[in-house]
Order: sequence, then structure tokens, then C-alpha cells
Amino acid sequence: YLGKILRLDVSGTELIPADNPIPNSLIYAYGLRNPFRWSFDRLNNDVWLGDVGQGNFEEINHIPFSNLKRANFGWRCKEGNADYDTRGCDPNADYVVPAHVYENTNTTKSVIGGVVYRGSAYPALYGYYFATDYYDDKIYIMLKTGTGFAVNNESEAPAGITDFGEAENGEVYVVNRSTGKLYRLAPDPSLPVRFVGF
Repeated sequence: YLGKILRLDVSGTELIPADNPIPNSLIYAYGLRNPFRWSFDRLNNDVWLGDVGQGNFEEINHIPFSNLKRANFGWRCKEGNADYDTRGCDPNADYVVPAHVYENTNTTKSVIGGVVYRGSAYPALYGYYFATDYYDDKIYIMLKTGTGFAVNNESEAPAGITDFGEAENGEVYVVNRSTGKLYRLAPDPSLPVRFVGF
């Protein structure tokens, strides 16, 4: 099953929920290589997840919570949308298709999954998902649009971001290892050309 999402029942004495998809197992979803930062959208519980690739591609995944049970994100058969190691793979398997894939370069090689903005201070950002790459100075801004995703990566940020977090009021904060600082996500006054600033 490789990288997995586990589901535990912390309400009683039995940790394994009876309705987990694999009997007597904590596994709820699988097929991830190196999931790095994932979150639930506080509005609808949709799952957003950054998955670090093996060498060629990084990916950001999105799946409605109702579809998460037994979901297969494709690793090691797939890296991004490309075949990787298909030995023993089912060519008809129903893999989760990444919402966004980008190539590894000298400055993009470690995706950092983020969160959906559900705060009220910046209405222009409402509903957008924010992620980045540790080595990049860009923020990936995504919006679900029907069956696809609109992606903008024009926003500048200091490289070295390691995490996105939400306050109780839905405002988004960013931790940067390179600068040793905590930033609050905010819109740039030049919207819609550039989406965010620090």
C-alpha cells in the first residue's frame, strides 16, 4: 500500500474503526509516495494533499472527503500523471488524478501542501487553495472550477516555506524555515494580477 492515510477511532477502546475499507486495518487511503502537508477544507471537508515525487514530478491532490475511502493515489505506478514503475500494476486501476503536477527543477523539487482560505479579512482570497515548493519563491494558488482547477503561480514569497496553518478564524499563516519567521497571508493591492503578498 506504500504511503497511506490512516483513520483511527479515538472515542473508545478499539482504535480501528469497524467501517475502515480494509478489515482490521487503520488504512483508509493509499498510493502516496511522500505526502508532505495535507488538510481538510473547513467548509466542505475536501482533502488537499501535497505529495513529493521521486525525481521528475511533484503533485498536489484534491479529493472530496466522500471519495477518500479506499482511494488509490497511484504511487508507485504513477508519478504525477506519468507512468513510473508499472510492474504488477493494474492498467485499469482507478487512480486519483492529481489536481496539479509540475516538473522537478533546481528550484522546484519538494512540494509543500497547504490550506484553503476560509477567513473573512480578505474576501478576494476566499475559497482559494494555497501551496508552494520548499525551494521555490512562488505560491501556487488554486481554485476548483467545475471539473478542473485554475492554477496561478505568479505570487512571490520567500523560499523555504515549510508549512501553512489556519487560525480559528480561518486566516492563514505561513512558517518559513529559511527566514525563521511566521507570516500572515494577505492579498496584494494589485489584485487580480498578483494574488498574495507577505
